[in-house]
Amino acid sequence: MTAEQPAPGDDAMQAALAAMRRRYANTSRGIIATFEQIGEQLSASPASDDLLNALRRELHRVHGTSGSLGFHEASRMTGAMEGVVRRWSGDPALDRERRSGIVLRFARALDKVLAATVDEDAPKARRLLLIGLPDGVAERLVAEGVHRGYAVEQMGAGLGPQTSADAAPWGVVTMEAMASVVIGPEFHGAPFVLLRDASSHETSTALGAAAILDVATVASEILDQLDTRSGSPSEGKATVLLVDDDPMMLLLLRTLAEQEGVQVAVASNGTEFREALTTTDAALVVLDVEMPDANGIDLLRVMRADPRLADVPVLMLSGRTDQDARERAFDAGADDYMFKPVVPPEFQRRMLQLLKQRRDRRTATDLHPTSGLPLPARTLQDLDAHLGNRGEAHWSVVTVRPQEASPSGEEQQEWQSECLRLARAARDAGGSAGLSDEHELLLALPMLANEAASLMDTLVAGPDKSNCRWRAGIADTLAVPQATSRALITAANDAYRAARDARVCVRVWDTSSDDIVPDVIVVEDDAALSEMIAFALDAKGLSHRSYATGPEALAALLEIRVSGRPPIILLDVDLPGMDGHSLHERLRLERPGAFHVVFVSLHTSEQDQLRALQGGALDYLSKPISLRVLMAKLAVWRERTRAG
Repeated sequence: MTAEQPAPGDDAMQAALAAMRRRYANTSRGIIATFEQIGEQLSASPASDDLLNALRRELHRVHGTSGSLGFHEASRMTGAMEGVVRRWSGDPALDRERRSGIVLRFARALDKVLAATVDEDAPKARRLLLIGLPDGVAERLVAEGVHRGYAVEQMGAGLGPQTSADAAPWGVVTMEAMASVVIGPEFHGAPFVLLRDASSHETSTALGAAAILDVATVASEILDQLDTRSGSPSEGKATVLLVDDDPMMLLLLRTLAEQEGVQVAVASNGTEFREALTTTDAALVVLDVEMPDANGIDLLRVMRADPRLADVPVLMLSGRTDQDARERAFDAGADDYMFKPVVPPEFQRRMLQLLKQRRDRRTATDLHPTSGLPLPARTLQDLDAHLGNRGEAHWSVVTVRPQEASPSGEEQQEWQSECLRLARAARDAGGSAGLSDEHELLLALPMLANEAASLMDTLVAGPDKSNCRWRAGIADTLAVPQATSRALITAANDAYRAARDARVCVRVWDTSSDDIVPDVIVVEDDAALSEMIAFALDAKGLSHRSYATGPEALAALLEIRVSGRPPIILLDVDLPGMDGHSLHERLRLERPGAFHVVFVSLHTSEQDQLRALQGGALDYLSKPISLRVLMAKLAVWRERTRAG
């Protein structure tokens, strides 16, 4: 399964497609879970029309999206299975007792296809190498690796000349018995985990393994060991704040921490410690108990009194060995306590353990493991809660994106720090903040859009407001009639694109503004496909808006003020609540000439195509779609409508 080969000038689109492929592979577990759930329910109700319709609809969705993203085998499988389900709907007796088992076996097969896909577009730094592992172990690691966004590659025990410096892996997992054979200089210092079984006869600690684990260890724990040693690129590096008045002790602790790949901030007294707490996003604090100007336990109490620092672990260091001092430290909120002089390996072990415990706690509650910001699902839940409880009050939604479309390395670290600064400002204003995707921050503020714009203007770094480090779009519940989370986010994204196009830092959504009317409107219930099209439109510099259901799209399209060239609507046929044909016909009656419609659907029958074209549609495209073909046709449609 490979993505389409890039054409000249298509670098931005190809990068967008690669990012979407990775994201789709990362979320494939949810797709499989849906099929598994339906399969289990069919065991009790094999002829249920509701279950068969739900199954057919999900197959229909995955068929189109996976093929459009380049997962052609997954698209072929789901298309074939959709045909099977259609036959079941027409013949209640066909495979009646076997339907549940057929669907569950299909789900397992699809899981293998999606999980085993190696995305050749993934960054080389994320390449995970599995060498000579038993089949069952390899399958579990492939699934977990793809879920975490790594490009997973499997090899036999005999490595050939293809292992080269420009393909250095992010991490390696192999059997302990093979370690001396397969772990060599060609891996350029990549961390590796060795798995031990009954046939192992040697101890491999001298080879520098990150860990030696039993072969039965669960996949997540194996990859956690590699994360600990190298730091997951998608999470950024954790920062450890070291507080000690002894310069030599600070130097030792800094050296030990940096050996483990973490970032370090230092403070040598109580004043510097208090300042560092406000300027540093510390994932762990290592705090000396006794300093000339401050008592470490008193400083710990100050820290624990701040709810924003409640989940930051603290490791206390002290030259005092009496039990009373240790108990007072734990009573004040310490997570661990070590006596001086520090034993380097033990300090490193405890530091890494505390960092992992914090990361696991955050992940378990849908928080980003490094920044602590809510992940997309929780961000949306928080926004829904604000809107559901707002009463007569008005709220604004702000979407913020960095100037660099896909920051990496130091730029990503800077963007994460900026997200935390903006999140603190949102919380201070009584709102909330969270991630809506890998590079977008979403703020919910209890104020109207003009007030939110004033706040965001004060947060733009530097006196030159035209040189933005980020751009923000704002929409409020007064301007958006539906006032749903999706509608507000869509409007805020429109405003963001207007800010980007106008090269300003902040823009408020306004239905009377011509530059807010999008070039393209996507009406598609499959979020992955809708997002893929959005990436391509962004790469071409076209503004756009998306809707996921027929009623939602109709309500918005009846309200939108169109002046100048009508937007082009990319319209799916199978939509929740109202099919695409019905939506098209309502627009023809109630908004004649306001939009140009192009159908994009898996339905390729002559009847469907004629109904659309005879109703005035510009064109009719069949899924799966090619992004390059879609963008080429879009240019033709826009030129045709301009001339018309």
